[in-house]
Amino acid sequence: MTALLIFVLCLSSATLAQTYLRLVSPAVNQLKTNNPIRVDTELNGNFLKVHFDVQAKEINGKPIFTAKDYPFQFDVVELFLAVGESTYPYYEFEVTPFDQTFVVRIDSPKKFINNVPVEWHHSAELTPYGWTVTMIVDLGKLGWGGDPAKIKGNLYAIQGKVPNRHFWSLSLPKMKKANFHSPQYFQNLIN
Repeated sequence: MTALLIFVLCLSSATLAQTYLRLVSPAVNQLKTNNPIRVDTELNGNFLKVHFDVQAKEINGKPIFTAKDYPFQFDVVELFLAVGESTYPYYEFEVTPFDQTFVVRIDSPKKFINNVPVEWHHSAELTPYGWTVTMIVDLGKLGWGGDPAKIKGNLYAIQGKVPNRHFWSLSLPKMKKANFHSPQYFQNLIN
């Protein structure tokens, strides 16, 4: 990280929110861990920091991906983020427990641009109780004009192996089959 970024993150935060993700699917939590994913969001100037703290007895992942692997096929945390007047475009940032990443810009319901170049910082760390991820995004580089009310999106996590995958969200309702690409459920990420 650059010295400037470290300095900015050390400033007192403008806003801080802490919450737990809720189970979207399946209907019943089979992981036997209540509130397994805590999320903190913080805004310092143009920088949005999102920290995921994941409790997991087992991790579905692998340290090295093949060309056919994507983070969403394994345990992953995801930030979906819009910073303008509407929910489009929005960005999808994914990080696995082994710090593999994937970034997508969604311009419309049917237009996805994979591996879009975006300046952001991320780190993942295995812990005795699971894993953590920190993401830092410079909102100014995404076109944010400075109004915290326009920082909208959703926070997600996927845990487990098929057919027992668990899908978690900040604001999605219960669903038979989770669909994270549901911008109608985006909410302000800084409160």
